[in-house]
Amino acid sequence: HSVSEFLSSAGYNVLEAAVREAALRLAANYHDAIHLMISDVVMPRMSGGQLAECLGKDRPEMKLLFVSGYAEKTVLSHGVLSLAGNFLQKPFGLATLAGKVRSILDAPIAVPVGKQ
Repeated sequence: HSVSEFLSSAGYNVLEAAVREAALRLAANYHDAIHLMISDVVMPRMSGGQLAECLGKDRPEMKLLFVSGYAEKTVLSHGVLSLAGNFLQKPFGLATLAGKVRSILDAPIAVPVGKQ
């Protein structure tokens, strides 16, 4: 996949999964930190938002980047509560992706309400 190859060549350690079951299994068996999950919003059987919720239970520090070719209204209806700062509209270039990934990784981790 060109996105994972690009991110690997930029020095990131990339874990790639084509389907939700593989992503859940991969994350469960990976014992280091996962700093960023990049997911399409609209996927079969589980939305990107639902996948993020499942993975986020054990990895609250994990940041998110959602991508989609669908309009924002459709994206929001698939379990992504907020797109502010963590969304790329398809199609996008690799330079745009690199900039977005870096800005998300460099941003401070948001502390959930009630966890302060």
